[in-house]
Amino acid sequence: MRKYDLVASLGANCSAAHNLRYRGMRPYSLPLDWVYIEDDKPMKWLVGAFETKFADFFQYENLKLLPPTSEHDVIYQDSVSGFIFPNHFQTHMQNKKDYDIVAAKMKRRVHRLFEKINSANKILFIIASSRKLDLDNIVAQKNKLQSLYPDKQFDFEVMMFDCEYDTDKIISGVHVHTFARKMNLYNFNKTNYEWAFLDDIEIRDKQHIKTGRTLLSVKLFQRKLKVELI
Repeated sequence: MRKYDLVASLGANCSAAHNLRYRGMRPYSLPLDWVYIEDDKPMKWLVGAFETKFADFFQYENLKLLPPTSEHDVIYQDSVSGFIFPNHFQTHMQNKKDYDIVAAKMKRRVHRLFEKINSANKILFIIASSRKLDLDNIVAQKNKLQSLYPDKQFDFEVMMFDCEYDTDKIISGVHVHTFARKMNLYNFNKTNYEWAFLDDIEIRDKQHIKTGRTLLSVKLFQRKLKVELI
């Protein structure tokens, strides 16, 4: 059983966040839980983003509206980072006030990510993509994090689907899984066998991982109070 202080998704779609939540391993929201990518630009951007603490992430002037899909009506893309946000806006932004409501939530999630990194010793980041990624960006990302936080251990699990064949290997300290099959709905609303590695991972502070969203459950004045983090 591998034990970590922090296990988190870094994209490249929402399958990693879902599978963590499915197993009760996602007690709080982080900025890259529910995003997806269409090319390698976001993974390249992430290399420097941890040094600047996501300073240019999700800025109003950089968000552009994309055409809707059969799954999502309102989709925005950050032109600087390249990340796509299909789950963050219920309607089109009419003004900056509409943006500010969502941006405040995203700002909390970014702050939480760095707060959790600062308080952790062993950290596992998961990247899951429906396409093949340039692994040089992810190796550079791991090396950058190690240089920024030399007293911490960073591990990466990278899952890439729709590749030439199935492989399982370690490249420059990054654990890479490639799968010939394409992603399906079970990756996003239930689970598949490829995610079984999560069953051998334990988050050290288990008192905070009781259910998918419930962080704390206590009795207060004879009433049961549930506190959730968003």
